[in-house]
Amino acid sequence: MENVKLFQVKEVCRICNVTRKALLVYEEKGLLSPYYINPDTGYRYYNAENISKIMYIRKFQTFGFSLDDIDSYLHDTSRLSEVVDRLDQLKQEIEDTLSQLRERMMTEEYHHHDIFETTLPRCYYFAKKKETHTFLEALNYLREVHLEAIKTDRFDKMSKLSTAVLSYDGQYPDIFGTCEMLYCIPMLDGYDGPHARVEEETKAISILHRGSYPTLIESTKAILDYCKRKGLNPTGSLRFVWLEGPPIHGAAEEKYLTQIFIPIGG
Repeated sequence: MENVKLFQVKEVCRICNVTRKALLVYEEKGLLSPYYINPDTGYRYYNAENISKIMYIRKFQTFGFSLDDIDSYLHDTSRLSEVVDRLDQLKQEIEDTLSQLRERMMTEEYHHHDIFETTLPRCYYFAKKKETHTFLEALNYLREVHLEAIKTDRFDKMSKLSTAVLSYDGQYPDIFGTCEMLYCIPMLDGYDGPHARVEEETKAISILHRGSYPTLIESTKAILDYCKRKGLNPTGSLRFVWLEGPPIHGAAEEKYLTQIFIPIGG
């Protein structure tokens, strides 16, 4: 055997953070061939190139690729465009998650953050209207609409659910009082199935609210009063985007994060 630096299984497991079983599975799938197998003992030895290959496999596993996917992409260059598409999607998901975490950072030290200008992007929705009268009624209906949207197979898993207040009692909308609301579930671009709705790109002002849902009326008042002070004319309904709630924070309502928008056009 030529003079090559070889590594035993236990060394490879430590270096690459894999198990012995994983190495055997890679071998069975044809993804990995040890540099040398001792014919007498069956012991496997790996070289530096083997280690690089294992790290490559591990990297793509963390991206959500199955071993069959990885095998296909390694040996079928005609499918490289699929790899690029999936990694582009992953990149967008990471950017969306970073954006959400930055929004959380903005509100960690303050109950309400400053009002700021932004742009609402063009978006496709599965949307249904309903007048509700209590917090529980509104929440349950949002869940129902969400489940309906998922069944279409066009649901955008990375986007956040939202509601828009269409009409309400009183000077300021208490979204968990009596309100007619539009329950919007983000869909993939081009969705034209049942209850399809498209919202065009528009300028808006926004405020981030950290706290329980009943206290949202405080931020709602703040953003509407801001419009009056600045002489801004809303061109659409108030929208509430549910960023972090019970699925993330459970009963810790003081940590719930909601973003409120109101389109101003222009």
